[in-house]
Amino acid sequence: AVAAAGGGRWLLAGKRRLQLAYQVSFVRVGLPTEKAERAQHEALLGRVLETGKPILVPPHARGAEESAPGNPTQFLLLAVPLRIDQEVIGLLEVFQPARGGPTTQRGFLRFAAQMCDLAGEYYKSRQLREYGRRAEQWEGLEKFLQQLYRRLSVADAAFTLANDGRRLIECDRLTVAVPRRGGYEVECVSGLDSLDRRAAQVKLLGELASAVARTGEPLWFGENAAELPPQLETLVQQSVDASHARRMVIV
Repeated sequence: AVAAAGGGRWLLAGKRRLQLAYQVSFVRVGLPTEKAERAQHEALLGRVLETGKPILVPPHARGAEESAPGNPTQFLLLAVPLRIDQEVIGLLEVFQPARGGPTTQRGFLRFAAQMCDLAGEYYKSRQLREYGRRAEQWEGLEKFLQQLYRRLSVADAAFTLANDGRRLIECDRLTVAVPRRGGYEVECVSGLDSLDRRAAQVKLLGELASAVARTGEPLWFGENAAELPPQLETLVQQSVDASHARRMVIV
C-alpha cells in the first residue's frame, strides 16, 4: 500500500528487548551488519519504544555518537509503535525508496499509524480471547480438584485423576501408578473401568514408572527425544512397542 522496499514487525519479548516477529525483504533493504551501524538502528527502535511516537528518518541519517539513533540504510525509514490501549507492545518498521516530498512522506507515516491502530485492536481482542481461555482452564482445574478430593480412597482418586485428568491435559491416555512394595504399580488407566494388573503391558508400565521414580527426574520420550539413560532405554522401548505410542511422558 505504501510501495515499500521492505518492512518488519517487532514485538517486545522482555522488558525492553525487541524480537523480530515477521519481516519482508529485510535482505533487500540491507539492514546493517557492522556493530556501530547496528547499534544506531537498535537505538532508533528503542527511542520509538520509549517515546511511543511515530518517527520518519531519512536515509543515512545518524547521530554524532556511535550509539546515537540513526538510519544507516539507503531507504526512508518509518517506525510506528504498536499499542494495546496505552501500552506499547512493539513497533512496525517500514523501509521506502527515498522519493516524494515531505507531504507525501508524512502521508505514508499517517497511513502506517492507522494500520498500527487496527493491529492494536487485533492484539487487544486476541489478548481478551487468551484471558477468556485461561479463565476457562482455571475453572476446569478447580472443578477437577473438587472432584479429585470428593472421596479419599486411592482407587477413587486414581480413577478421577486418570479420566478427568486426560481431558484436562488433552492427551490420548493417562495412567496413574502408586507406590507399593518398594516400587510402583499401575492403579488406573483412562478409559478402562477395570484393570488386569497381571497383563504384560500393565506390569511393564509399573516397572517403567518405578525406574523413572528412582531417577528423581521426569522422563520425556518423543520423536525428538534425547538419548535415554541406559537403565530406562529398554523399558521405554518395550513400552512404546507394546502401546504404539509416539510420545510418552512420565512425571
